[in-house]
Amino acid sequence: TRSGADTFYREIIERIEALPKVRSAGAINIMPLSGGAWGQDITIEGRPVRPRGDYIWAAHREVTPGYFRAMGIPLLKGRSFTGSDKGKSVAVISETMARRYWPGENPLGKRFGVNCSGGGCNWNTVIGVVGDVKEEGTTAAPTTAMYFPGTMNGMTLVVRAAQDPTNLTSDIRDIIHSVDPNQPVG
Repeated sequence: TRSGADTFYREIIERIEALPKVRSAGAINIMPLSGGAWGQDITIEGRPVRPRGDYIWAAHREVTPGYFRAMGIPLLKGRSFTGSDKGKSVAVISETMARRYWPGENPLGKRFGVNCSGGGCNWNTVIGVVGDVKEEGTTAAPTTAMYFPGTMNGMTLVVRAAQDPTNLTSDIRDIIHSVDPNQPVG
């Protein structure tokens, strides 16, 4: 369940961040360069309705509050997620998404809808803008990306260490198994 995933990831990330060699830790549903391409059609609030079949798209990512820091993705405007954002309709967007869908404007406080074609929109307020990430390859153009606070089953854990991270592998595996002994670790 989603609440079980929330508890699991929150607990292991807190324990991992308590390790002396760890600077930050987080998790994401689809890692950059992994070949995952989950995205959604979006609607920009206050813009004319697009004709049927004329979609605007952004990669959909679910992340924990420490993800951007652990990956070294710079916060360019606004703020990143905190634990209190869970369950709120807020989003952090990529620099490319900000530039493409709000050209010459400050996107902070603007809203966009997800899955609006079926009737009711899920509206989200932009609280931050982060640097672009190469989602589809090192030579591909940056993708428009929207990040939401949350966890789901099958997230990828990311850790930024103060020294060689391979020395942390057994500690991290032990932490994960102390929370859930049946959890597979790859």
